[in-house]
Amino acid sequence: MSAETWQTLAIIPIVLGALAWVLWRVVLPRPVIDRLRRLAGRPEAPKAAAGCGGCSGCGGGCAPTSPRRH
Repeated sequence: MSAETWQTLAIIPIVLGALAWVLWRVVLPRPVIDRLRRLAGRPEAPKAAAGCGGCSGCGGGCAPTSPRRH
């Protein structure tokens, strides 16, 4: 096999993995992901607590207390 064939065979799983990740994390809605997890025998992902969703600037967590000057 030529070098181009080996490179193509090495790239295909990388691209398929990236496509699967994008579909799983970005495209599929949460109910579909939860159903697929249940079908695979895995528990549902923990639900986020009500309120702050992370660094959203709501005054808690890792949001800065004052705006940074640039």
